[in-house]
Amino acid sequence: MKFLCLFIIGLIFSPLECLGQTWISKMKQLETSKSTRSDVERVFDLSTPILRRNLAETEVDGWTELFEYETRYGDLEVKFSTGGCSSQQNKAGYDVPAGRLVLAILHPAKRMKIGVLGYDLSRFRIERVNDIDGALEYEHSERGISLSVIKGRVTRIQFDLSKDQLELDCRKSAELSALDGV
Repeated sequence: MKFLCLFIIGLIFSPLECLGQTWISKMKQLETSKSTRSDVERVFDLSTPILRRNLAETEVDGWTELFEYETRYGDLEVKFSTGGCSSQQNKAGYDVPAGRLVLAILHPAKRMKIGVLGYDLSRFRIERVNDIDGALEYEHSERGISLSVIKGRVTRIQFDLSKDQLELDCRKSAELSALDGV
């Protein structure tokens, strides 16, 4: 009888574990500065965003286009470049071709234990969040990955530009060009 109860409980919760494994594998398929909107929509099986806003047109230092989606895996926010440094809309961003992914954030519907992600957590900088009990922020600036974790479970995973990609800062390019002209 005990075995039967454990078997039934396992059947109930195993699809939730699979769903968590799925969002992890989907996020890992995305590559900043390479993936496009169609890549993101294909990977997550999406069609229509719930929000679309061109931040290059609405913010002083905006240089991205923002899309938000509700997925079966959780809420997904992605930003795409509006063009490289020579673009009129991109003086404060990064030299990433138009339409390329520069940020992806997923707030998973199924919060998985951090160990399931498969990352070497010793490579992450860890910071305690003082006003939330059991909350930690993990950051791997080399790879552009950050995680929000509460009581051992991931509440947010973010892929940003990696340390190498941050060298593509348009403001640095403009400063170097100005120095070359002197």
